[in-house]
Amino acid sequence: MSFDSKKRKNGLIESTVFHSAMKDKQMGVAIWDMKNETFEIMEQITNYPNDSFESLPDFIDTVALEKDRKIAHSDLQDYLDEKYDMFRTTFRIQIKDGQYKWMLLKGRIANNDRAGEQRFDILLHDVSGTNYLSGNDEETNLLSRTYFIQKLKQYYEDVGSNEKSAVVGMNISNFQSILDVYGYQVSTDVIKKVSVVLNDLLGENSEVASFSSENYVALLYDPQNVEALVDQIIEIFKEPLFINNQPITVEVNLGVTRSPDHSTDAMELLLFVEKATLQARQLGKYQTVYFNKKLSKGIQQRSRIKTELTEAIKNNEFYLLYQPQVNSTTKKVIGVEALARWENGNLGSIPSNVFI
Repeated sequence: MSFDSKKRKNGLIESTVFHSAMKDKQMGVAIWDMKNETFEIMEQITNYPNDSFESLPDFIDTVALEKDRKIAHSDLQDYLDEKYDMFRTTFRIQIKDGQYKWMLLKGRIANNDRAGEQRFDILLHDVSGTNYLSGNDEETNLLSRTYFIQKLKQYYEDVGSNEKSAVVGMNISNFQSILDVYGYQVSTDVIKKVSVVLNDLLGENSEVASFSSENYVALLYDPQNVEALVDQIIEIFKEPLFINNQPITVEVNLGVTRSPDHSTDAMELLLFVEKATLQARQLGKYQTVYFNKKLSKGIQQRSRIKTELTEAIKNNEFYLLYQPQVNSTTKKVIGVEALARWENGNLGSIPSNVFI
């Protein structure tokens, strides 16, 4: 296939401009003629020959990591169904040396005429190491929070309660101390080293995301060895990381929730793993908490209390009780203590230490 502009209409990119954009190997262009079923592409990001693909879906199936393809196809279908005015998707590719790149695709059907020529113009970008509209976190090159949540939702919509999985959260409890003592550059190097450790340990059958400098979350597609993996993470970080030959102690805590045991809703699982990780942190460093029904009941109760509190004042549900203060020597009442109480129609009597 060729991008010879003399052989095509509609003002395709002239070679001088195109090659200028291509020379750093971070951009490419493609044209998918949906009506005539032809696909032309010119890029040097994937290292595939430019005549390897028959269509945009075929390109995605060929170059994208298998576990990223479903979302890419879903993004494409959403555009074709006119849910968005521009096609945009991002996914990982694996190049020859085993390293991963992040690719961003953007495009539109020419002139937005979906009933006419059906020519789909596409721009390709290598966005590895950036956060420019991509699915990766800039510092770690792990999945970004937004992209991870998108994949998590897609996964549980697809499998529901038919597959077992686990979501693992990890918090670096002393990250602020590392930043204060060693400075920004060392803390950045710690983040990168932590990310490499997690990605290498959890392997192919997982998704690992950076939610912040201190918090990481992973989806384990096969949860059979989750206990062993979690123990291994703890043991690894009990040993100092060496940054520029300097030992840095990284104190971590982990929380684990399982599906379908606890939920098949992505956002609820994230809430559960957050609560489990928080409780692990409260227990001290290098602790792991597995989510359970007791934790679930507490979360639900707190949520109900917050909901009822919004209407409690309007409904005059709070009242005061007065407790006398007595002088222990004279046995005389010297004052009173006012105590707030809350009586709710749905929850009953709520102790002040709970609702405060």
